[in-house]
Amino acid sequence: MQYRTYGKTGLQVSALGFGAMRLPARADGTCDYEQSIPMLRRGIDLGLNYIDTAWGYINGTSEIAVGKAIKPYDREKLIIATKIPSNDIGGKEWRERLETQLRRFDMDYIDVLHNHGLTWEGLAPRPRRRGVAEGGAAGAIRGPHPSPRLLLPRHP
Repeated sequence: MQYRTYGKTGLQVSALGFGAMRLPARADGTCDYEQSIPMLRRGIDLGLNYIDTAWGYINGTSEIAVGKAIKPYDREKLIIATKIPSNDIGGKEWRERLETQLRRFDMDYIDVLHNHGLTWEGLAPRPRRRGVAEGGAAGAIRGPHPSPRLLLPRHP
């Protein structure tokens, strides 16, 4: 597997990542863990270390599948990315969603957190910026944004 530096973060990510949006699902719309977990583990065994998911993928159960799949591996060698839909929430709700995601993954931290569908209008409110800063300061987000100033540019 080839690895590349992820921007200015210093994180070394596999050239191929595993997108967990389209993992196998059951008829009820939740993730089929019996099929999904072996798929994720096979990717890791082949050298993938970057796994991407999001709050709403497979009705929130994609994050659970990823968390279950990575349990037997050295967590420090994996880079787990997820997303929070951010335009309609304030800082308190943002932080609550982050805590929910950590419980779904059954992890203490997320490596890379993206704001899903963020617009300039959604970016401006300061309460959300505080939520991002608190998440990073509490160690719940490892990178790539150690400072909310890097994550949240000034509104034009």
